[in-house]
Formats: sequence, structure tokens, C-alpha cells
Amino acid sequence: MGDTFEIRAPFGCFTFTEGRGGRICLIGGGSGVTPLRAILRYICDRRVPVEAVLLDFNRSEEDIVFRQEFQGMPAAHAGVKVHFALTNPGPGGMVGRIRAEVLEQALQGFAPEVVYLCGRPPMMEATEDLLIARGLRPEQIETEVTD
Repeated sequence: MGDTFEIRAPFGCFTFTEGRGGRICLIGGGSGVTPLRAILRYICDRRVPVEAVLLDFNRSEEDIVFRQEFQGMPAAHAGVKVHFALTNPGPGGMVGRIRAEVLEQALQGFAPEVVYLCGRPPMMEATEDLLIARGLRPEQIETEVTD
């Protein structure tokens, strides 16, 4: 009793533009996956003709928000693929924070036309550097920072 907390309204201007690219990649860390979920829901619900790869970074399996929903998305839309990378994985999971090897393991030759990136600044900066080293131009990378 006596605890106080702050409630804030949604913020940001992270939006999916239908028709901007036929191959998209969505990369999120922790709660940064929330706007990516909205994009993927839109794609699945409207059957948008795109290929989409989600790469979701978390500490452990218990930290994955929307896990069941994400795992069901490939059945709802054949063009959607979902990958989880964990700092503390169980057996057989993708390991670690963002780095070239993890990105390549998730994309497996997939060449996105647009990347939607949301998370904390250090993760986003490292990811942007990797994407640019992979050949993407900065204007192909849409970003939204989480607190």
C-alpha cells in the first residue's frame, strides 16, 4: 500500500507502410517487440503479400512476451517467420545479443527491403551497424526507441 506508479499513453510514430517492400525484417528487444507485434498482426489479418522475418531478443524464454501469438503467426501467414534469440537460452536456441552470426542465422540469406527496429539504444545502434555492413542503406531502416 502507498506505492505510486506512472501511467503513460502510447507514444512514437513507428508505422508499417504497405507496399513499401515485399521483404521486411522486424527486430526487437524486450518490450520493443510490441510495435512489431502490431505490424505482424496487420500483415496476418489483412493477408498482406509480404515476406516477413521477426527476430526477437530476450534474456530467457520466460521473458518472451507474446510468444504463443508469434509462434502461431507462420500458420496464419505463410510468408512470416519467427526467431527468438536468448541471452540465457535453453538447449537448441539461438544464443546471445545482436551480432552478425545471430542476424545471419535468422535471415539465412533473406534480403529485406525494409527493416523495422525497436528496442533500447545500445541494441539498436549495434543492429543498425550490422544492417549497414550487410548492405542496407540507412533509409531502409525504420527505428523506434524504447525506454
